[in-house]
Amino acid sequence: MSPQFRPGLIRVPKPKGEKVRVPDYSLKVVAYVAEVLSEDTDAEAVDRVATGFFVNIPSRVIPNMWFAYFVTAKHVAMDLQKKRSTVIINTKDGGVTTLKMLPTWWPHPNDDTVDVAVTPCIIEPTYDIMAIPESLFITPEIATKASLGIGDEIFMVGLFSAAPGVSRNQPIVRIGNIAMLPQERIQVEGRFSEVHLVEARSIGGMSGSPVFINKLAYTRQILPDGTDSFDQRGNIWFFGLTHGHWDVREADINSPTFIQDRQRGVNMGIAVVVPAHKILEAINHPHLVAMRAAMEAAAIKQVSPEPDVER
Repeated sequence: MSPQFRPGLIRVPKPKGEKVRVPDYSLKVVAYVAEVLSEDTDAEAVDRVATGFFVNIPSRVIPNMWFAYFVTAKHVAMDLQKKRSTVIINTKDGGVTTLKMLPTWWPHPNDDTVDVAVTPCIIEPTYDIMAIPESLFITPEIATKASLGIGDEIFMVGLFSAAPGVSRNQPIVRIGNIAMLPQERIQVEGRFSEVHLVEARSIGGMSGSPVFINKLAYTRQILPDGTDSFDQRGNIWFFGLTHGHWDVREADINSPTFIQDRQRGVNMGIAVVVPAHKILEAINHPHLVAMRAAMEAAAIKQVSPEPDVER
């Protein structure tokens, strides 16, 4: 299907049956990080403050074995470290429940500027959620091969704190575009970090929310010779995690240099995104890798126990 040209106009006919919308799948990967306000942990007794999402990592040695993780922003996890907190997730019966997970958060193993925190979790059959598979993560290599660039459409899914839902989590979607793919670390809140910038208005509850690329309709296939092949039948890619929005003090809004001020700043419409490959590096924290190896060894031993040794 080719564009139709007229003087001053380029019209690209819309393919029949094509829907311009985010996939329903993306709405189910999120859950809400909440502060517990009382001993009763039902939906009325918590304050939803941020977003997190689920990731599945396949076993490298056992087919059909997966490891589940819940991911959010490190600043969210650290803010709640001295408070009683939980994660509120939807259930298939139409209600909500709390997530079973370890009480420990793992940061990036060697870069403390990365705003990500990871914890292993258990995904019960009753949970109405889905996890982002490792195969959807955008890495620098995939970004180059798939021609990722400025202006590609992104969307983020997360908490709208003004209407979070009580009996049911109801996520909001913000849509924007890639604004900058920095080739060097840039200063974010006084520290130089490896981040992406997107043109999309983040809000408080969106911290920790997943960001997807919607325009890159490519499918990745590993060919028999080990090389990658890309075609245009895909859906979405996982781009990264929402750190927050970029603010500037009103008095400095016309200044070429300014100090970022998250407390009293003006939202510039630019959101900071932790790249997907930095999140993958956090999931591959040596302690988490060791935990996966121990679970794989236990699973193998259960299937093939060592024979008894006669004494």
